[in-house]
Amino acid sequence: MTPRTRFRNARKPMAVTTRDAVTLARDWVTSEARNKDGFMAAYLAGSLNRQDDMSVLRPSTDVDIHILQEGSAQWERMTVCKGVTLQVALRELSSYCTHEQILAHPFESYNLTFGKLLYDPYGFLGRFQVALRPEWARKSWVLTRCYAELCLAKQRFSRAALGTSLIQSSMAWIMGIQALSGILANAWLRPPTYRRCLLMMHQDVALASQEEIFAQGRNDLIEMVLQLAGWNRMSRSQVINLLERVARCFNNVAAAGARPASPPFQAMICDGFRPMAIDGSREMIDEGYHREAMFWIHFITSILVEILATREGVQERVYADQVWRDLLESTGFSSSSLQARSALVTEVCENTIRLAEAICHRKYS
Repeated sequence: MTPRTRFRNARKPMAVTTRDAVTLARDWVTSEARNKDGFMAAYLAGSLNRQDDMSVLRPSTDVDIHILQEGSAQWERMTVCKGVTLQVALRELSSYCTHEQILAHPFESYNLTFGKLLYDPYGFLGRFQVALRPEWARKSWVLTRCYAELCLAKQRFSRAALGTSLIQSSMAWIMGIQALSGILANAWLRPPTYRRCLLMMHQDVALASQEEIFAQGRNDLIEMVLQLAGWNRMSRSQVINLLERVARCFNNVAAAGARPASPPFQAMICDGFRPMAIDGSREMIDEGYHREAMFWIHFITSILVEILATREGVQERVYADQVWRDLLESTGFSSSSLQARSALVTEVCENTIRLAEAICHRKYS
């Protein structure tokens, strides 16, 4: 049996519908969160809010739970409940006090306006949603969210040049690419995402073409975005090989377990996170989007290398470092390459926001 076969056969979760996932999330909030100090409300975030109740979740799909709390504490954690990965994020209530704050937010706006209510004992979220929904799709607010994502993308690309290590620089760079995808997601009234962000961007550009919404650079936009990270040159076999090696690194880290007080993303590298961290990339490859899968593979690899750098296993650390070097070589990513790609960043940002503006002017009033 090959390593790939062993990995594919390692876990075959039962089918879970959106309704099942919402029930699990609501049960978890009721038992684990509602009695915490400062708890105000909890709601479902992300793409599940757009799914039909009987839609079957991909095995790699996680369930995002956002909790509004009084006070300044913010944290994220992951837990597995009946085979479903729950990503729990705490949000400070004071950050969302006004309708304007929410309507302008490029990520939380969709979640707070349309998120399924998991627990709302004071009716706080319900009242907010009633007030927000008539305004949410107005062109002025949609454009505001698109421009906010553009600003975030530029900030992340700029931060990449200031990174003290290639890991920090490359993470900032690929998160800039994620923000670019968020511009078009907001233009089409969809919640931005991470793991499948470039696949969603593909769909957003294709929809603009289908509806004959034209903007300069539209037809070349996806290739230019892939070129920004060097993923445009990756073959399917290269990506598959890289993913198998990353899976080995993941297994090494997960077997050792998370250390106390680990940063949020590092604490998530455990057995329960494997379907999303590794299988999620495999899904995209199988769907024909191997280059787009590189965003998530790059992201996970960066986290693994950072974790192993602090651990004692020399053999595992050396192996992960070689995987990381091979990834950088395959994509042509280096400190010097950032400057060479700066002109392309400007062009891609301009073309993306032009397309978003064209969508907004055509679709909304």
